[in-house]
Amino acid sequence: MTGQTLVRACTLDDADMEFLARLRGEVFPYRVQSVASQRNVFRTVPERAGFLVLLAERDGVRLGMARAMLDYGTSEPGAAQITVSVLPEQRGRGVGTALLAAAEAHLRAVGGTRARGWCPDTPRSLTWAQRHGYEPGRVMRYSMVDPRTVPPTPPVPAGVRLVAAAEAGPRVVYEIDAATTLDEPGDTVIDMMPYDEWLAMHWHNPDHHPELGTVAYVADVPAAVVLVDADPASGRYHSAYTGVLREFRGRGLAKLAKTDSLHRAAAAGYTAAYTSNDGVNAPMLAVNAWLGYQPTAVERSCRKTL
Repeated sequence: MTGQTLVRACTLDDADMEFLARLRGEVFPYRVQSVASQRNVFRTVPERAGFLVLLAERDGVRLGMARAMLDYGTSEPGAAQITVSVLPEQRGRGVGTALLAAAEAHLRAVGGTRARGWCPDTPRSLTWAQRHGYEPGRVMRYSMVDPRTVPPTPPVPAGVRLVAAAEAGPRVVYEIDAATTLDEPGDTVIDMMPYDEWLAMHWHNPDHHPELGTVAYVADVPAAVVLVDADPASGRYHSAYTGVLREFRGRGLAKLAKTDSLHRAAAAGYTAAYTSNDGVNAPMLAVNAWLGYQPTAVERSCRKTL
């Protein structure tokens, strides 16, 4: 029927992948997500996640998407992730509601009991989420800086050295990542990411640029890491993760590593560097303020018992 909204499973064909990348670029301009990275997600999400991406279309025109899966990175049973995104000009027409209903039905079918998604911290978006039973929670703050304006790297203490993540190698980076994410603020604990899955999903993500990331060593012990996703064509850089091992915190390693990484980005021609931080992560928010980051967006974690 002409004018009817159809919800269907997303495919790996070029048109669907290009739509996902374009939509996510419009809805989340502070992230980096290429067509190639969208394909990588489909190919690498573990089977246990029950991963599904849905598209909504009308008269053959794609309008929005929903992504639903069990949270494969945590040992907490029933935890699930859900994302609904609709092109700005198509909102208010029931597209998001249709996508959300289909995504929630899928999560229930694969064993999801608690759904969590991220919602722009705007009255319209939060009202929509609450109308569908989601309660706003944690705050995620996004900010941006031109890496060419970042202050000089602070003095590097004796015994500390900074190297590109590419030089340190994936196993070193993984060990820091796996240990530090246990302390990361969030609604679930990330404690189930085997090395082979991490390697495929993160290190080999087409948007990951380890030559721009930094590992800080203290007396030859890898102690801190900055991971970077980037889009050379647009000059956009995104700090995908910054972590410092617990026993090395309070020494300024996050500031050193992040400054070093941003200088790498400036030298490579990047002009817009984005980052995100949980609203309660005061130490990293202070580092970003020192680096000159300016706020660009705020999201809220929204949760619902299915």
